[in-house]
Amino acid sequence: MIYDREDKYTFGKLAALNFKIAPQYAIVLLFQNIIEGLLPAWLTLAISSFIDSFQSGSESGAFFKALSIVVCIMILQNAASSFFSFVRQRLKTALQRISEYEGMERAASLEYIYIEEREKSENVSRVTGGAANHIFSSYQVILTTVSLAIRAGSLAVIFFQYHVWWVGIIVLLFSMPVFVLSYRSGEKVYQFYKDNYSHSLQMNHQTYILKNREMVNERTLFEYSHEIGEKWGRFRNEYFRKQLSTHLNAEKALKISSIGSCVMLGVLIASMAAAYFQGAITIGLLMAMVGSLVDLNSCIHQALVPMASNVSDIKGFILDLNRFLEYSFDPEYLSAPVKSEVIFESLEFEDVVFCYPNSDRKVLDHISFRIEGGRSYAFVGKNGSGKSTMIKLILGLYHNYGGRILLNGKDIKEYSKAERKSIFGVMFQDYAKYQISLKENIDLGTVHDREGISRRREEALKKMKLHDLIERLPKGLDTQLGRLDASAQDISGGEWQRIAIARLLVSEKQVHIMDEPTSSIDPLLEECIFDWFSNPAGKTAASVVISHRLGVTKNVDKIYVMDQGKIVEQGTYQELMDNENMFYEMYTKQQGRFV
Repeated sequence: MIYDREDKYTFGKLAALNFKIAPQYAIVLLFQNIIEGLLPAWLTLAISSFIDSFQSGSESGAFFKALSIVVCIMILQNAASSFFSFVRQRLKTALQRISEYEGMERAASLEYIYIEEREKSENVSRVTGGAANHIFSSYQVILTTVSLAIRAGSLAVIFFQYHVWWVGIIVLLFSMPVFVLSYRSGEKVYQFYKDNYSHSLQMNHQTYILKNREMVNERTLFEYSHEIGEKWGRFRNEYFRKQLSTHLNAEKALKISSIGSCVMLGVLIASMAAAYFQGAITIGLLMAMVGSLVDLNSCIHQALVPMASNVSDIKGFILDLNRFLEYSFDPEYLSAPVKSEVIFESLEFEDVVFCYPNSDRKVLDHISFRIEGGRSYAFVGKNGSGKSTMIKLILGLYHNYGGRILLNGKDIKEYSKAERKSIFGVMFQDYAKYQISLKENIDLGTVHDREGISRRREEALKKMKLHDLIERLPKGLDTQLGRLDASAQDISGGEWQRIAIARLLVSEKQVHIMDEPTSSIDPLLEECIFDWFSNPAGKTAASVVISHRLGVTKNVDKIYVMDQGKIVEQGTYQELMDNENMFYEMYTKQQGRFV
């Protein structure tokens, strides 16, 4: 609804979303602003009639009738305020609900390139995080314009009727420079927040370091709170100094215009007083019109100034939104794994070359290798040699590579992402720690296929030897993990890692790929994990592990050694040890630390 446009957004199209998402509330608010625009003119006439009836010594009936009208209008103003405030909040809630859901869905379907590039990633965050407020603000600008126009127009009719029509025109003309100054100030303020967005993120991260419970052990050990606190203070002071300067410069011109409008208002009141002494208007009308002018002038500065600022802010948001809509989206990223008839036989890289966007460095430099069903493989090498990048290409996160990747002899690009998801299961190096129950943590691996979930979960728990953990937890599988809840239980890093592997296992994918799967697991348990990993069975057609811990390599069928984006060695453990090249050197150095 919000992010599915083919044409670009304009101010009017953005405001129209209020009618599209919650038409009943949008219509009520339009009606409210029409009434609010008319009420000041009605109140001016009512107050004028009341004062004149009192001044002329009219009968008490006329006096109380005029008073009753004034009171009724004032009651209407106050009573309606609460109701319309409720409607306004309901509209905001509806916008928030729709924009957050659609924003998360749209961001999740972005091409991976936009997640990794800082500038584009920040734009995604700004747009999806601020959509609801800007959609409502765009409509609020239109409502305020309608209300001000009706208010000024209805008052102008009264002024015209009593031959002082020029008063309203002068007020409106004087409001134009106020609007222009406010608009320009709003542009500068929006640009400030856009330019300093990454600055504010750094401040927030430093706040996270100083306050978050996950950091408390290292904060206590290294006592870096003062150091980080000083850095946070410098960032904060610099940020707020720029922010204050931006806002002060914006306010300076507005204050000058405000003073000018007060002087102008004094001249107008003096002119109307002269009209009263000439007998052109009554004392009641004079007093009522003076009150209306003061109110109109106040309204212009209270409503017009933020409105103009909002207009420039929304203009900047629309530019970011249209840029966001130009990003490449692929709905297949949101597709659920499908039960594919494809049976994994082989995966082959043929002369694959890959560079990350905006970089000329070849992360993968003409690499070729083959993985076959029923066998286990290990990829080893130094950090930055391209091992984790291969996973991203296999999963289809990047398409801009040279060479070919073949699945069962067919270009992998010809398979849908849903088919790939049904074949490949991955445990990432930076796996997630979901602060939900242990049962839910594991079952997330198979939310689209619940058939036999109890059996699969039990098998995964046994393989990862998690029953001891379950017995320790107060509610067993249903225990909340993490620190978000008072009853939640925090667990060790190795236990989190075993849960992440269990989440992969319960999915029962044909190919299991694990990136540093045992970095937090003790050696004895690591040996058990690698034993079953090295012997693919059942529905698992092949196993691939990426690891710096070379003990896994003894039992796998084939090892690929990577260095600077190239495969420099390949073979079995014994073959590579006999060659006494790079793998031999890595293994013996690592082995030496344990002997």
